[in-house]
Amino acid sequence: MKVSTKFLFKELLKINLFLLPIAFIFFNVIDFFERYATFSVYRKPFIIFLEYLFWKGIVNFYQVFPYLLAFSTILNMFYLTRTKELLALLSLGYSRRTIYKTLLLFLFLLNFFFGILLNYISPIAFQNAVDVWERKVLGKKKELVFLKEKLFFEGENYFLIAQPLEPNAEYLGDVLYLTIDQKGEIEEIIWAGTMLYSNGSWILEELVVQKRSENFVPKKFDKQERLLPFNPSTLVVAEKTLKFLTIKELYQRLEFLSKVGKSTKEVILEFLFRFYYLFAGFLIGLWCIHIYLKFYSPVDQTKAIGNSLIVYIFISLTTLMIFSFILKTTLISIVLLVLLTLSSIFLLIKG
Repeated sequence: MKVSTKFLFKELLKINLFLLPIAFIFFNVIDFFERYATFSVYRKPFIIFLEYLFWKGIVNFYQVFPYLLAFSTILNMFYLTRTKELLALLSLGYSRRTIYKTLLLFLFLLNFFFGILLNYISPIAFQNAVDVWERKVLGKKKELVFLKEKLFFEGENYFLIAQPLEPNAEYLGDVLYLTIDQKGEIEEIIWAGTMLYSNGSWILEELVVQKRSENFVPKKFDKQERLLPFNPSTLVVAEKTLKFLTIKELYQRLEFLSKVGKSTKEVILEFLFRFYYLFAGFLIGLWCIHIYLKFYSPVDQTKAIGNSLIVYIFISLTTLMIFSFILKTTLISIVLLVLLTLSSIFLLIKG
């Protein structure tokens, strides 16, 4: 690796190591003042509040990371200009195209690998933030106990053990359901292959029913529809939005919606967002670096900074609007996203 390449990578990394932690701390400070008054009422150990801030900070950081990464390119170029190092590189014979492509390579690597990490960790952080706040701070009873991938739920006069096949508990597998009388004796046992929630009732398939009134003689049924004393919202600790489902949970949700004949558009679009997330900061930063170098002049840096900031704001806001309104204006949003991506690729090739 050339000395100039190492230098450019080092400088870009240095700016990000400065900017990203500051952004993380900034969001924690906002959450601190927003939540501390409520937290102080419950008089819990302060370490619990710090735990909540940590997980919530990751959730917030996940949502702004691509835009911070793109903004770091402008800061990086400004720093190289202020220290005269950009001028020195150009004076030594390095072309603007070489500097441009070198920075873009490292920007792509940072976006891609941190994007994968954040896509993986943000659903965990979201669940932990909810759990810490709801259970450890507010003291709500945790009704669910997960045994590996199975859940155990104790209700009034019944028990349920099942494997969630869908993140919002609308579709369960390997079901064991017990009802108990006032004396604590078992009244009925139901074993079912799957249990699906639809229109206010549960549809059980491939089930075996044993009743005390019938001496627990097993009876097989292909399908039964029952009104049971719980619904999916009873079973989940906190209903997850698609944005904070793991890839596995998104796939389970897609299978469930396909099975019940509901629209899968929202899930497919979320998959699209997760994929685009790996390149969003790179695509925005690509334009920022290109505009900065195009307008850069040793005697006047204001045009380079001003124009790159305008482009950054415009593309960032466009990207935010695309994903904010993509459900309502899917076709228009997809067309804009494709145009933005293709124009970025063309700019990259042209250099």
